[in-house]
Amino acid sequence: MVLSTTVRSRIRIYWPVQPETFAEVVAGNAAVFADSPDVRPLREALSSFPEVGDFGDYKTVTEVSIGFEGFTVGPGAQPTLGSAGERTISPTLAVTTHVESELGSHRLTEILERLVEVHPWEVPVIEVTEGVTLVSRARDEPPAARSDLWPQLRSAMLGRTFTDLTHAFHAGQPRFPAFPDEERTEIFSLDRGDGFTAHRYSIIGQWGTHIDPPSHFAQDGRSLDELPVAEMILPLVVLDISARAAVDPDATPTLQDIELWESEHGRIPARSFVALRTDWSTRWPDASAMANASADGVSHVPGWSREVLTFLVTQRDVAAVGHEQTDTDPGSATSVGDFSLERYLLEQDRWQIELMAHLDRVPAAGAAVVATWPKPLGGSGFPARVFAIH
Repeated sequence: MVLSTTVRSRIRIYWPVQPETFAEVVAGNAAVFADSPDVRPLREALSSFPEVGDFGDYKTVTEVSIGFEGFTVGPGAQPTLGSAGERTISPTLAVTTHVESELGSHRLTEILERLVEVHPWEVPVIEVTEGVTLVSRARDEPPAARSDLWPQLRSAMLGRTFTDLTHAFHAGQPRFPAFPDEERTEIFSLDRGDGFTAHRYSIIGQWGTHIDPPSHFAQDGRSLDELPVAEMILPLVVLDISARAAVDPDATPTLQDIELWESEHGRIPARSFVALRTDWSTRWPDASAMANASADGVSHVPGWSREVLTFLVTQRDVAAVGHEQTDTDPGSATSVGDFSLERYLLEQDRWQIELMAHLDRVPAAGAAVVATWPKPLGGSGFPARVFAIH
């Protein structure tokens, strides 16, 4: 027999339940874990993180055991069960799951913070054991069968549309006012008989359609070389406020826009890429039209809102966002040096794509976005190539 081993981090949550729920579990009623309202907050918290319990072909894997939590309530405590000075026994489920050891401390902390947030106890009991080696039986199929991914991908992409969401960059294009223009020099030339053509480019990292990693605004944030390739392919959500932006160039999204999207398409997937469609990219490459400044010098350009970004980060756990404008913040804010929305987003360890194109050509839901970029060590931004498959 061939064995397969993986190294993971184990998370075990001790979760109190009502005596009726406990009795159902003891009786072997597995459905109670899915149906019981006193377990629902834990179940929903775990399912909101796709990495939790992910064993490839098997998802959201958990083990549940039963027991009792005994404690004596101190005088300053505010228990959900028992009174001060009283010895109390609480029926408890021990729910165990695992995550990949390479997940990273930041993401693991996000998971644990969410579990603590929904836990009913004043002092939640959650164990984390790192470096747990799990052993299982290796698959019987030959290696070629296990790695035969391309036929599946080819079948899945057959008849799909590939939409480029990227502007071709060049000198003189719209850019952040403080950034220098592109300089491009032809070092070798076929026309001059050199045998090949090669250019030297001098550009700011935030040039054209580009990625901003957390390190762009966040001290000690992840740089380009630290963003995993797994984050380059994500579910695409398009939040459309283009009709509003057409009559109000200062438009920003609201929570009502989120509610409308979810009423039509379901809950925004965790670790998705949310793009703000304003149709501002139709103004490219006219720098004056993109800036849309009034006589007093104030730029009237759509942007994100704090309430929507906060919701997407804290309630929907999105991986990244994107937009068609030059900046995350609306023009009325950037005109006075306010970039607080961009700072907030990047400080939450999220990344973004700016100056996207053709969001009007992709569906609001159901597509995948592929965003790629070079890997400069410590890079704080770079032109990106972004496209959607739908």
